[in-house]
Amino acid sequence: MDKPKVISFTIQHEGFCFLGIENLVTENADFGAFWGNFFDKGGYEKIDPYQKDQNCINVWFNKTPEEKIYCQGKIVNEVPEAPQGYTLTKFPASEYLVTTTEWLPSYEETMQHINHDYYKNAQVPQGYTKCNETDNGIFLIERWGEKTKDGYRYEFWVPIKKI
Repeated sequence: MDKPKVISFTIQHEGFCFLGIENLVTENADFGAFWGNFFDKGGYEKIDPYQKDQNCINVWFNKTPEEKIYCQGKIVNEVPEAPQGYTLTKFPASEYLVTTTEWLPSYEETMQHINHDYYKNAQVPQGYTKCNETDNGIFLIERWGEKTKDGYRYEFWVPIKKI
């Protein structure tokens, strides 16, 4: 298949609860170690009983202006108590610019077409601006759309706000 068509659209996403594992991102962050730790602690199996959405997401946010956090997990319903080593975080509603590809037929093909330039180069709708890494809060959500009736795709969600 040639390069898939890149698609961008905006959505309003309600506030959500996220259950996952937080990782402090530094200049020398080891994402392999982040993922090893995630699966050593139980991975998605500890989250699945509470999942509201079967799709896995990674949330990038600033806890404070000095702390960039990368979390692996899922959107969940209310959780009575987070499993040991996991964090339950409530994020507010926001508008997002979603950038992705058309639906692809397989996991392998989707993995070949994950490209961060898609969202970095996406046009923000007129009258909006991207929330970026210097803002507190979420600055990127990576959402894995798998095994849907339409196929597979990897989505980048960038919060936007009216100017």
